[in-house]
Amino acid sequence: MARMESSECNMASNQTDKHA
Repeated sequence: MARMESSECNMASNQTDKHA
């Protein structure tokens, strides 16, 4: 839980991970 930017990037990465 670093910066807000990290959270947004993580969310996008999570969506791709679930889809992959």
